[in-house]
Amino acid sequence: MGGTKREDPSNFVTRLAKYGLRTDALTEEVLSVSRRSTVKLDANSGRGIPPSRWLRPAGVSELKEWIGVPQSVVDRNARQFVGRRAQFLPTSAKPPTNSARAAKSPGMAQGPIVTKLETERNTPHLMSTIHDSIRQYLYGNARELGFLEDLLDHHIAEAYPFWLFKSVVVEAGGVLEFGPGLNSLVTDILIIEDGGEIRCEGSLRIDCRRIERSLGVHRLTSG
Repeated sequence: MGGTKREDPSNFVTRLAKYGLRTDALTEEVLSVSRRSTVKLDANSGRGIPPSRWLRPAGVSELKEWIGVPQSVVDRNARQFVGRRAQFLPTSAKPPTNSARAAKSPGMAQGPIVTKLETERNTPHLMSTIHDSIRQYLYGNARELGFLEDLLDHHIAEAYPFWLFKSVVVEAGGVLEFGPGLNSLVTDILIIEDGGEIRCEGSLRIDCRRIERSLGVHRLTSG
């Protein structure tokens, strides 16, 4: 570790600012998983989890700002694609202008997904469609799904839980588990001792300044 370049502490300050937080929001709370013990972070149960450690976005639009593709990037890529495509099309086949698009019924794009949601109401497939819609909103054109924001807002806390700690330590033989959904662990430092393990029922995104591992075997498993 002696030859490791020193990190700029402000990096974590910048990272927290993205979530609308200051460093004092973390105080000195540490998540410590002791030897031969298991700690599970599960947004679906929420048992034993201090509310201050579970970071919840105000809505799907804020979640897009945190982890999604910025709408400005989506718009720019769309304009570039349309522009390149138009170069090779005859005049009669070129894309409609903005005014022509505006003249179309605003409900036209809503049809297929609304029909699917109505068809799957009270079925096991409904949540899958909602989660697909959230992913499309986050990483695609959010404007196309703006009419669904109220619905999506009700489901993002459990589907995209954020766990916030000053530091996380998984001791030798300890297991840190994450429940379903796309979990995000936001911390300053993550320490995994020899033999420590992190398990995920869903998936895990780690947003931290530094990860420290002692020599030995470390396992990060999913599913």
